[in-house]
Amino acid sequence: MPPKRTCWRWEKLGIGSPIAGKDTYQPSEPITHEALINAWLKADGFPPETRRMPLGLAKFLGAALETIYRTLHIQQEPPLTRFMVEQLSTAHWFDITAARRDLGYTPRVSVAEGLARLSQYLARERMQRRG
Repeated sequence: MPPKRTCWRWEKLGIGSPIAGKDTYQPSEPITHEALINAWLKADGFPPETRRMPLGLAKFLGAALETIYRTLHIQQEPPLTRFMVEQLSTAHWFDITAARRDLGYTPRVSVAEGLARLSQYLARERMQRRG
């Protein structure tokens, strides 16, 4: 159950609402997968990922792993799937205009601020683990 202060937002998305079921509420600024993944890596002190794999090979490996996992009745999801390949090889751009209009949504922090906070948090965690 969401906190009381946000219940009105959830009610606006309830059954019978004209905006229920819309897939337009993605609170993010435009950023590519590559940029976001590399920002996460940087936040934790890792270098950016620069290696690439040909798309055809990635699709083949995803399909092969899915087949192997299914054939061997492995209950986990494979480390690479055709869906993952499709999502990571496709540019995604999210626009929060509908969330602003329909829900009155305003981001509390920008993506850049969120990544800066993540970096600070991870640095504190590393320091605590070191003792």
